[in-house]
Amino acid sequence: MGNINSAIQQNNYDPRWFIWTIVFLVVTGISLVSYIVLSESGANEVDPVLSAKAVMHNKTK
Repeated sequence: MGNINSAIQQNNYDPRWFIWTIVFLVVTGISLVSYIVLSESGANEVDPVLSAKAVMHNKTK
């Protein structure tokens, strides 16, 4: 009789938790990689060489 109960429990297996776990891991991984790529690109940093340049005007007279 033990085999009958285990067969019934296997028929009620719901794989939705596994699918949602995979979706969560994929979304989290994409978000983490995007954050690292965007933060390493230096878009938020000021380049000291460019900010130290002064505009030079040549006098023609």
